[in-house]
Amino acid sequence: MFYVENNPVPGLRRPYGRCIALLGVCCLLAFPQAWAAISDLTGDWVNIDPATRGITRINVTRAGTQHRIRVFGKCRPTDCDWGSVPAYFYTTRVSRPLTATAIALTAIYIKNYAHSIITIRKSTHNKIVLTVFTRFTDNSRRSNYTSTYVLKRRFYRLNLNNKARSLPVVKIRPKGRPAATPGTRITPQPKPPTPRLVIQDPPVFRSRDCINFNPASLRLHRVRGHWRIIYGTKTLKDFKKNRKEARRSLQIIRHYGFTRQCTVGRTTPFMEYYLTGNRPPATRLAGEDCIGFNPDTLKVMKLEGRWQLANNTRWILDFKHKRRLARKSLRVIKRYRFSKICFVGRPQPSLTYFRR
Repeated sequence: MFYVENNPVPGLRRPYGRCIALLGVCCLLAFPQAWAAISDLTGDWVNIDPATRGITRINVTRAGTQHRIRVFGKCRPTDCDWGSVPAYFYTTRVSRPLTATAIALTAIYIKNYAHSIITIRKSTHNKIVLTVFTRFTDNSRRSNYTSTYVLKRRFYRLNLNNKARSLPVVKIRPKGRPAATPGTRITPQPKPPTPRLVIQDPPVFRSRDCINFNPASLRLHRVRGHWRIIYGTKTLKDFKKNRKEARRSLQIIRHYGFTRQCTVGRTTPFMEYYLTGNRPPATRLAGEDCIGFNPDTLKVMKLEGRWQLANNTRWILDFKHKRRLARKSLRVIKRYRFSKICFVGRPQPSLTYFRR
């Protein structure tokens, strides 16, 4: 179970591999324990010391029902890849669930000249402590040694620069004009005079977090050179001069039957989402531009002095110094089980919405 081979060495017996793995686990558990979960130990990690001469970065990933670790050491001109081997997690008691209470990780690298046991334990503030036990097997009379490194989690920002394929322009038939059928001719009818509407601007400050609207009453209207989605005399969204994105957004709202527009944060909303009554959207619309995430691994983290809503690999939303709003957004995502964040237009989206 504990024996992992990437470069088999003739004459090495399996019991020896079990013994050195057990020794590594015992040394690891001797440190003060910090409760963690398997998800807290997975991801990309980089050494906090850029001038290190040892391990520079590691990657812990899930492969089916197992986990694997990949280690990179300091080399020139590029880091040396140790390869990928299975990783094993441990908890303090046999009756505890490993997924939620894992406190340690081990892996074994067997090379032609040395055997290395790697142990990892969680530290604080998105950091881990990695210890390597190295025993030389090439009769070079070099002493066996141990080395310890502190690594920090590497986060990837949500990439808004990669635009999705061009979205189809949806033709919206003006209200009151009948659809043309083959062989029929529509005689134009004079337009009745309509009173001039005074369209209200989008509210800068909302007294409530959600506003209700009827999706059947939504329509596009050009106000002072800006394309807007309006209902009655109120503006739901302002798309400035981008008519194509306004039409696409209207199609999305009608497809999901949105009836509520909600925000977290006033004046400048940090999170915007739409609901159909009290239900989140779930069905898929062709041509959507969405990025998936796991709501179970999302956490409120302070990265580079700013509160972020992030998982083990990337941050999803940035709340600057608003920790309270970040926590509220996390509760919203977990309540409605949102797993995708979708955009209309990138890198500066005209519309952002969440769905399952």
